[in-house]
Parts: sequence; structure tokens; C-alpha cells
Amino acid sequence: GAERDVTATLAAAFGPNAGPVHERIRTLTGLVFPDNRQDTLSAGLARGMKRAGTQDLDRYVSRLETEPALLDDLVAEITVGETYFFRDPGQFRVICDRILPDLLHRRAGGSLRIWSAGCATGEEAYTLAILHADAGARAPAKILGTDLSRSALARARRGRYGRWALRGLPADEVARHFRRSGSDFVLDPELMREVEFRYLNLAEDTYPSLAA
Repeated sequence: GAERDVTATLAAAFGPNAGPVHERIRTLTGLVFPDNRQDTLSAGLARGMKRAGTQDLDRYVSRLETEPALLDDLVAEITVGETYFFRDPGQFRVICDRILPDLLHRRAGGSLRIWSAGCATGEEAYTLAILHADAGARAPAKILGTDLSRSALARARRGRYGRWALRGLPADEVARHFRRSGSDFVLDPELMREVEFRYLNLAEDTYPSLAA
């Protein structure tokens, strides 16, 4: 099905090494490409290879394993990082109405630790911070946002968004938690302090762990 389609697309672009290369990239990143995105990987590889100054696919993938900047560049090409605040209203309604009240009750005023595992440019992690604040929590939350894209994490740390990223927020929530800065909106610094962003590749068995 989809796996064969992706391999066929890669093979058309890069020849007989395409199948093993796709497996190596999936191992490196954990990313899987369904049939509606079968051209994304081959197009991203082509652009990444051009910027890396190579036409040797095997050599390029070997470099991905040892050069983080090169892998970051490819990840930016082959991932869809578009998101927005309160992107899944049903999911956040359950968090707001059931999960957060239960956790806050059990913590009895203590600080919650929350993990946004694929946070992209930060909208989901900051949405959780807004929900936590609106729930009337007495102690600040400790929210960890992790992602495979370092460029997305850099944008998340700025806490600065255009109106399109806020389209899931009611106007009163925007007024309460953001300030205008030109055509952009900047998140309340107190909410930003509750969220820490770190690079994490979920394809690697490094987190969560007892040490972290």
C-alpha cells in the first residue's frame, strides 16, 4: 500500500537505493509517510541534497546520521509544522473539564508536570498553559514541549504569533493572554515562563526516563 507507493516514488527519483534509504530516514526520525504524502519525502530529499551540495543519496543519508544541522534541514522539509491554539477543541475540552480538575485536586495545590511531546512551534504547549491558568491553579505548571525540529522550537520560545495561529481562540482569551505587537500577538510572559522547550527525537529511546 502506502509503503510501496513511497518506495516507488523514491525509486523513480533516486534509483534502487531508495527503499533502504527510506527505512534509514524512518529510523532516524520516526516519521512515516502515508500515501497522501508520498511525494513529500522525495521532494524534501532532493532539496536537502541540493543545499548539502551532493547528488549521492547514500552519502547524504550517512551525513544525516552524523550532522545534526543537516538532519534539522531535512526535517524542516519533510514535516508539516502548521498548527494553532486550541487546534482540537474536543481534546482540549476533555482536558479542561475532566483531566485538569482531577489532577489539580489530587495534587492539592502542588505543581503539575505536563509534556507536549510533539510541540511544533509551541501552540499546543502554550494552550495547555492557558488552560492551566484558567483553571485557577495556585502553583505554576511545569510544561515541557519537545520536538524534532530545532527551527520550530526556536519560534516556540519567542511566543510570538500571527492572527492565523490564534483562530481557535475567542477574542476575550486573546485579550487576556496576549498583547499586540504590530501585526503579531505576544503571549503573556508569565505563561511563557511555565513552558520549557527542548529538542527531542522520539525515535530515540532517551525520554521519558527516571533520570529526566
